Amino acid sequence: MSGFRLILAEKPSVARDIARALGVRGGPKGSIGTGNTRVTWCLGHLAELAEPGSYDGDWRAWRLDVLPMLPETFRLQPRKDSVDQWRTVRALLKDPELGEVVNACDAGREGELIFANTYRLAGCKAPVRRLWISAMTPAAIKQGFASLRSGASMADLEAAARCRSEADWLVGLNATRAMTLRMRSGNSSALLSLGRVQTPTLALLDEREQAIEEFVPETFFQVKVRFGVEAGEWEAVWTPPLPPGRTRHGPHPERIASRGEAEAILARTSGRPGRVHTVERKQKRERPPLLYDLTTLQREANKRLRLSAKRTLDVAQALYERHKVLTYPRTDSRHLSTAQVPGLGGVLGSLRFGPYQQAADRVLTGWPRTLGKRIVDDAEVSDHHAIIPTGVDPRACDLSPVEKRLFDLVARRFLGVFHPDAVFATVRVDTRIGDDSFLARGRSLLEPGWRAIDPPKQSKKEVLLPPVEPGEAADQRQAKIHEGQTQPPKRHTEASLLGAMERAGDELDDAELKRAMKRNGLGTPATRAAIIETLIARGYAARQENNLVPTVSGRALLAALPVPELRSPALTGSWEARLVAMAEGEDDRDAFMGDIRGFVRRAIDAIRGMEVDALLRDAVAPPVPIDGELLGDCPRCGAEVRQTRRGWQCTSCPLLIPGQVARREVSRRMAKALLARGETKAVTGFKSRQGKTFTAALKLQEDGDVGFWFPEPDALGDCPACGAPVRPRGKIVTCDTGRECPFVVFEEMSGRAIPVGAVKELLADGRSGLLEGFVDRQERPFDGVLIWRNRRVSVERVDRRSLAGPVGACPRCGAEVRFAGKRWACSGQGCDLSIPGQVMGRQLDAGDVGALLTDGRTPRLHGFRQRSGAVFKAALVLGPEGPVRLDYSKPDTAELEKPPPGGLPFAFGQRVDCPICVDAAERAPGYVVRGRQAWGCSRWKQGCRLRIPFSPHGFELDEDQARRLLGKHRQTRILKLPIGIGGVDVRGRIVLAPDEDPCWTAIKVPKRRR
Repeated sequence: MSGFRLILAEKPSVARDIARALGVRGGPKGSIGTGNTRVTWCLGHLAELAEPGSYDGDWRAWRLDVLPMLPETFRLQPRKDSVDQWRTVRALLKDPELGEVVNACDAGREGELIFANTYRLAGCKAPVRRLWISAMTPAAIKQGFASLRSGASMADLEAAARCRSEADWLVGLNATRAMTLRMRSGNSSALLSLGRVQTPTLALLDEREQAIEEFVPETFFQVKVRFGVEAGEWEAVWTPPLPPGRTRHGPHPERIASRGEAEAILARTSGRPGRVHTVERKQKRERPPLLYDLTTLQREANKRLRLSAKRTLDVAQALYERHKVLTYPRTDSRHLSTAQVPGLGGVLGSLRFGPYQQAADRVLTGWPRTLGKRIVDDAEVSDHHAIIPTGVDPRACDLSPVEKRLFDLVARRFLGVFHPDAVFATVRVDTRIGDDSFLARGRSLLEPGWRAIDPPKQSKKEVLLPPVEPGEAADQRQAKIHEGQTQPPKRHTEASLLGAMERAGDELDDAELKRAMKRNGLGTPATRAAIIETLIARGYAARQENNLVPTVSGRALLAALPVPELRSPALTGSWEARLVAMAEGEDDRDAFMGDIRGFVRRAIDAIRGMEVDALLRDAVAPPVPIDGELLGDCPRCGAEVRQTRRGWQCTSCPLLIPGQVARREVSRRMAKALLARGETKAVTGFKSRQGKTFTAALKLQEDGDVGFWFPEPDALGDCPACGAPVRPRGKIVTCDTGRECPFVVFEEMSGRAIPVGAVKELLADGRSGLLEGFVDRQERPFDGVLIWRNRRVSVERVDRRSLAGPVGACPRCGAEVRFAGKRWACSGQGCDLSIPGQVMGRQLDAGDVGALLTDGRTPRLHGFRQRSGAVFKAALVLGPEGPVRLDYSKPDTAELEKPPPGGLPFAFGQRVDCPICVDAAERAPGYVVRGRQAWGCSRWKQGCRLRIPFSPHGFELDEDQARRLLGKHRQTRILKLPIGIGGVDVRGRIVLAPDEDPCWTAIKVPKRRR
């Protein structure tokens, strides 16, 4: 293998365990390792099926006339809440040095789908191998990598996984939209969610509730007699005797329909002694229960520990991933494989402590032993074997109380399967009074066997009968009539509902469907808990103590649904049968998806043509009054969107724009953008649960909710180092490869913000155009360019005059004059014309030098500075032979100037240079202008601070005084200014103060002494 190996796990914790087992360390954020082996993770489903609107613009809106939505080819998109990790994984999967990818996602159909979607969306072409393990111990991980499967061998399982996902998309989204739209009226906001698993599961609850409601209790009677002998007493119940050779029918033959018949039996038997007619003694053996799969573990935990199915799965997953004490929990198998047998002794040995010590010692005596098919059966192991301990000592792990109790269930069940059967003695005593028969049954435990370590929860107390023999006389101690009533079926608990979901195919007629449902039932062990929680979250079911009941809206939805297949386990059974066959290479993906599309068309036609019952409609989707301020029209259904206390809500469909998202207010402008475009621009101010501020856009989801959207910035060009697209990301500009690529442009370099346009030029030409405003370490400004050199982006100092090209012809030889080094020089051979680049602190630019070459002199120029710091104005003169010199003389005629086109007029009828610009040695100083309340500078928009009010300190300045102040004098004549105590006028002047704020001040002028 050339290049590095990338291991792609499903979760960060699993990735860390794999990296630890393989000795991989370090690495950038989002992955582990930088050498020949690197590990990263998917955060669950990192890629998912795209939303309907990405296929067809008409599918963005919820309209019945555009259904069904049937994409020919499904597209993928990264999950919006995992964008950063997606970028990391994509960069690794697209790395040109990648040699091989190991799929280390959970070993099962869903794990195969997670990997396949991520691999496909990234466009990766590297060869794939598959890690398939059932425990997260270092030994199991190393063994798994020693026996990796080929990626091609998983093609059928991947096809089944993709078909399951795409079929759920087609059925769920189409049926949900159709039923929601068909049952909606007015401004109801209910979303009627349907699915191939959740809807038949809801039907199980509804059928049980309906059976309870339709149940009619019946009164029955029993005649009970208490007999006694020397050895003890027992109670027996009258039972009609059977003719020889006949068997009883019905579960309760001892129940009598009428009180009169019961009283007649009591009358003829009361007070009379009985005689033992028959005694049947038998020994019955009770085999150990099978090992746990996820469903049986969830059911047992619900019965014994009152844990919900989801809670049980979460705890079991923690015992598998974090603590490593249990094997993979999301399994539907209750057996072990032959390959595991050699390691079972070590697992048993790890349980030789505390409450498991005696049981483990008993099993290990004489180990190894032959194990039957109730424990080891390769044919019964599908993706994973049963849940068992891994051999890691749980005492060394920091288990919580609930984790300890769940581990205890699994450990006891594991030890119990290696124990002998439990043996019971059962007794059936038939006592007769005349021709009337009174039966009593009892049993006692002779040998506990497996029950010694894994005792089941007892529902009834055992009945022990005294030792009696046939023919023995028995006294009648008491006789009575017991009146009772038949009871309705019990409501489902999570334990019983899980069992019903697992056995959902028992009532199906088709043998093939039964076989598929026996293996998979409704949902899979890994998804049943989530289905129950989904029904509760959507308001279709509710918990009442430990029971689950359907809600009014849930039952109304089932009653209104015109597609019986969506309520029946047969749909799931037929799908699962074909998916199992597909995973085994016996069914075709295209044929399966074609049948699904046909079913969706029929289902949508049925819903579209259904008659809507008003009572059912109001029960399923009750209208909500909305009468706030109008925002606009709903993009989903066209109805009005109005303001409510929660934000803005559609008056006809579930669309809701909340008034606040992630602790940031959603403005009316943002809400309007969501209606008009379906999304906003990225804005700042959102806060995570941890209080961190982040930037995101809001996007209107297909179901009417508002979610986050993190738009990928447009690419500025291709990276010069690796070729990947370069994009702005926060305070840097970098490429999609991430930290492994050296190309990076910071938001600010050498004291200057870097514009996006400069980065584009850099990517296109290897260097940017000239940029002003860089600052060196001595705080001196300079001009420069960005340049890509030696695999890094740096700032290179550039004198802009070097970019000007030729500025004129040499007056001596006629050759071109250019800027070279720090001077303007003639390019002619042997010519020594040289003009300095700077004179008296003023830089000579191309225009200045051009005037010198053409006319031999320049106009008077601003910006020269003496050594003392004084600024002055002069012309430059170029002699025929000598160097450039300064000419301080003024022209014979006054310089007549006019304001620039569009500029403000001069304040005093002629130009007066702004003193602040002059003192700053500006090359093009502004001039004094008259504003509404003050004199200022024509460059006020460029930030010049000059501002002299018309009435400083309340003294009205006339134009003459203002011109003296702003001209060469820099102060007014002596004035009487109201600056004394109490506003008394004093002798003083207004003086210009260019370096202060404000740029003027008033000073007192003392009287001269005579």
